[in-house]
Amino acid sequence: MKRDAKATAVAELTEKFGRARLAIVTESAGLPVNQVTELRKQLRGAKAEYKVMKNTLAIRASEGTTLAGLKTHLKGPTGVVIGYDDPVLPTKILKDFIGAEKREEKIRIMLGVLEGKILQPAELAAVAKLPKKEVLIAMLLSAMQGPIRGVVYTLNAVLTKFVRVIAAIQDKRKGEGDMSATATKHERAGFGRVGKRFRVSVRRHGCRSGCRRCGACRRGSRCRSGRRKNRI
Repeated sequence: MKRDAKATAVAELTEKFGRARLAIVTESAGLPVNQVTELRKQLRGAKAEYKVMKNTLAIRASEGTTLAGLKTHLKGPTGVVIGYDDPVLPTKILKDFIGAEKREEKIRIMLGVLEGKILQPAELAAVAKLPKKEVLIAMLLSAMQGPIRGVVYTLNAVLTKFVRVIAAIQDKRKGEGDMSATATKHERAGFGRVGKRFRVSVRRHGCRSGCRRCGACRRGSRCRSGRRKNRI
């Protein structure tokens, strides 16, 4: 490869490594072209790609990126899975691809880098078992909505209780208003004033029976009980 071609290849790899969230180094030997094409097609749907590259170019391209830790592990025939979005799905696709049709002898995982951290094959297997990004987001939203639902239910209960209290106060005020109107009506009819005259007559003149029998105190005449007349 000429110098200009090498510089272009390094620049291309540097750009890819700079955007990568995940990189999985594989050692591949004897993997048929049609199977490599199949793997690349599956990874493309997960916003990832599989590239077979020269180790010297990959080491130069990784400098200054989150994949710099790969330099000491790039040996032999190397293929790298590069993931640009969700790191779970490309890891799962690669793991399932290797497990299918007994491909372990043709391609195997050496190590990986996730957000700048080196992961061993066992750790990558654990990553592959995690839920996908969409599922994790749904789980997070569900967990966040639980307390929100509780707050909404509490607010609704408080508002309902408040409305009931207001309604009870209004009913009580309405009842008191009806009673007051009835009392006023009776007083205007004269019952309140007559009762008051009877009480004053009994308290001042000792007339305990005549006023109620004949109404003399109200008419200003002599009471049948012998008491003197008293007009109030």
